[in-house]
Amino acid sequence: MRGDRQRHINNAFGQEEFKAGVIPTLVLGGLTALLMYPGDGLAAIWPAPRMLDDSPWVLRSGAAHQKDLVIPFRAAPRTRTAAETQLRWSPSPAVELNGQWEWLWDHMPAGHRVQGPGDVQLGVHAVVWSGPVDFGLAWQVKLPNAQDESELGSDETDATIATTGGWSQENWSIQGTGGVVISGDPIRFANQDDAALLRFHLSTKQGGVVWGTQAGGTFQTSRNPARMTVDFEGEKGCRVRGGARGSIGLTAAAPSWGVAGWVGFGPSCD
Repeated sequence: MRGDRQRHINNAFGQEEFKAGVIPTLVLGGLTALLMYPGDGLAAIWPAPRMLDDSPWVLRSGAAHQKDLVIPFRAAPRTRTAAETQLRWSPSPAVELNGQWEWLWDHMPAGHRVQGPGDVQLGVHAVVWSGPVDFGLAWQVKLPNAQDESELGSDETDATIATTGGWSQENWSIQGTGGVVISGDPIRFANQDDAALLRFHLSTKQGGVVWGTQAGGTFQTSRNPARMTVDFEGEKGCRVRGGARGSIGLTAAAPSWGVAGWVGFGPSCD
């Protein structure tokens, strides 16, 4: 479940032609890493300005904190802190694989605290049409390995299917993601909840710093309220990089505010 990562420049979302030789890699990636790009990602530390990052792989670790988060299928808000590790790898300019794992600390409404591993998220994004505007397909899966007894996870396998579009020109890029988040219902088993997903990203690179802003999230369904945020972020560096993000909730179920910071490592820049 996740967005657009191109390359007008030799980028992870490449603005090259989607060559036939990439198809076996895409199939293999889809079967082994199974599905992840543009999910809701309210706690994600991955920065939005991916189109301006041409690194073939990046490893990031960091922490995120959210106030008044309402998780799906629950009504009460909580405060959540997460330590996260994420890996992004592009086996070709048009294909990108993603993985994320986190350790969670939740301060529950009743006052007690719970902690434990969060769900593993895996995914793939592929550019299927390259031109002035790149179009891609993205998938994500959330595996049910978190503790559902303490509500750190839903004990359900959720998936996101989305299309992406991106345009970049010199040091500017615009990205859009639209799709559906398919969530298993932990309260009414054998049921699911499908939420429309829409997100927009604007990023620029100035003075060695990539700045970005993004807005959007999931829309209201019969079983879940809308979860929308607006985020502002920046990242600096190449082989060693660091970044931070601030978030503001636009709907009642989204966190009222959130912050995140990360450090990363990747290949040296040309």
